Amino acid sequence: MPSTCSTIKYFPFSGEPHKPSMGIKPLDLGQWIEVDELFSEHLRYKQTLVNEHYETVIQQMPSASAAILETESELTKHLAKTFPDIYELNKNNFLIKPTQQDFVIDNDPKEALRRIAQYTQEDFCLLSNTAPVILEAGTVCFPSRWKIQDKIGKDTFGIHAPVPKFKETIGKPTASFLEMLPKDKPVWRMNWTLHDNYDLFCPEAQESHKDLDVNNVLSETFIRVERQTLRRLPVSNYVLFSIRTYIYPVSLAISDPKRKDLLRRTLEGFPEDTAFYKGMRRFFPILKEALV
Repeated sequence: MPSTCSTIKYFPFSGEPHKPSMGIKPLDLGQWIEVDELFSEHLRYKQTLVNEHYETVIQQMPSASAAILETESELTKHLAKTFPDIYELNKNNFLIKPTQQDFVIDNDPKEALRRIAQYTQEDFCLLSNTAPVILEAGTVCFPSRWKIQDKIGKDTFGIHAPVPKFKETIGKPTASFLEMLPKDKPVWRMNWTLHDNYDLFCPEAQESHKDLDVNNVLSETFIRVERQTLRRLPVSNYVLFSIRTYIYPVSLAISDPKRKDLLRRTLEGFPEDTAFYKGMRRFFPILKEALV
């Protein structure tokens, strides 16, 4: 199991009352992919997950074949150009220097998706190019209490069916946004939750089985932040969705008093049903108490 982050790159807590929103911001494609000190650990872990849990982390529909190959082409070119000290693209060979993984690129969509899963710390999903937008392929090695095999073939409303009040609030705007996303306007957003274990591979509601109380909950829980990007591919017109997961201990966040206060105020005004959906039922009340 990889280490947790030692620094806080993204802190998504504003202290304001919860309001369902997409929260999108313009994305500079030069900043599409992120690399940090856990790069090699994460890629080795992904390799293990692909080999041992293939159907849990990789799914695809035949209709997404061309988009998968386009994704690999876009991704390898971007990585080799943006991170030349880490990646090298030479015709049909793609080398990841820190891990010495040397991939041979072919035109088999199934193998391409397997390779894509192991290229970066990000996970990727492909959404169809016609309405209603459908999840047609993806590699999600680091899910937060969901499995891509449960979401494949579903539209926006089906994917988000467990999310409290999604349909009544941002369901239609989200679906419309995905249908209308222009090729020249990629975006990014953040999502967050809290876990009581730090395993990146969390397809189920896993628990640490520790006896949590107000005295230890701050040191035994973890903030999990997802940096998500959305862009429309130039040829297939599919929407490519990436998920970059960061995990760090709550204790690291509260070492800064300002951040502690923002986290406290955010959780105070956070709806209980949404907190329970995010998997925080077991420790949500005592965490709020401990932050006072």
